[in-house]
Amino acid sequence: MREIVQEWVKRGDSDLEAAKLLAPEKGLENQTGFHCHQAIEKWLEAYLIKQGEELRKIHDLTALVIDCEKHDSEFQKLEVLVEGITDFAV
Repeated sequence: MREIVQEWVKRGDSDLEAAKLLAPEKGLENQTGFHCHQAIEKWLEAYLIKQGEELRKIHDLTALVIDCEKHDSEFQKLEVLVEGITDFAV
C-alpha cells in the first residue's frame, strides 16, 4: 500500500509543477486551476488510501476533505480553501 500512496503523492506533485509552469502565462488560468485541482485531489486521495479507505470516483474536493476529516479533524480547516478550486474539475 505504501507504494501506491507514494505514487499518488508523486502524481500530485507533478500536477503542481505543471500548474507552476502555466501560472505566469496569460490566458491559461483555467489550465492552471485544473492542475491545482488535480494535485490537491491526488494528495487527498493518497491520504485516504493510507487510511485504508476505498476511493470514490468523485472530483469534489470538499467531499474528499470531509472524508479525510473522519480520520483527522484538522482537515476541516481546508474546506473553505478548496471550495473555489472544485470548479476546475474535469
